[in-house]
Amino acid sequence: MEDHTQSGCCCDTATMEDHTQNSTLAERPATPQDALWLWEQYSELLKPSIDRQWGWDEAFQLSNFQKHLPHSLFSIVEKRDSPVAAYATETSEKCIYLHMLLVVTEHQLLGVGTHVMSLMKARASEISLPIELSVIPANQVAEFYKKSGFKMIESTDDKQLFQWIPE
Repeated sequence: MEDHTQSGCCCDTATMEDHTQNSTLAERPATPQDALWLWEQYSELLKPSIDRQWGWDEAFQLSNFQKHLPHSLFSIVEKRDSPVAAYATETSEKCIYLHMLLVVTEHQLLGVGTHVMSLMKARASEISLPIELSVIPANQVAEFYKKSGFKMIESTDDKQLFQWIPE
């Protein structure tokens, strides 16, 4: 079966101001202890879209997640020491690839994802690399990426590829 990951760098600690909540978001590298939480967020947030696109096979999804999205790719975004988001990236000579952005349901539409995008864009600009990501058509997050300045550069029945290029 095909790798059905969603939209993927640097895992250094950083701080981002969350102006919508007037508090601080902190970023840290994911640890092995975060692996179960990451899987739970993936399952909760992506199961509806994956189920609409291909059908959800729990064993396949878990195996695929563990194989292709190890905790070492993730950064965890916390608010008051509680995880509110995570994102998985890889940097190559060609681009920074965003494999996954997971924002906890209760923290969606509060600017957390926008702050992660701002942080990623700043990093991409520093090293003069574009950011690329793909989403499955059944996932409605494509609109978020478009509003964040990403352009769709390819579209198939299975995925939509987006890119943001630093100025």
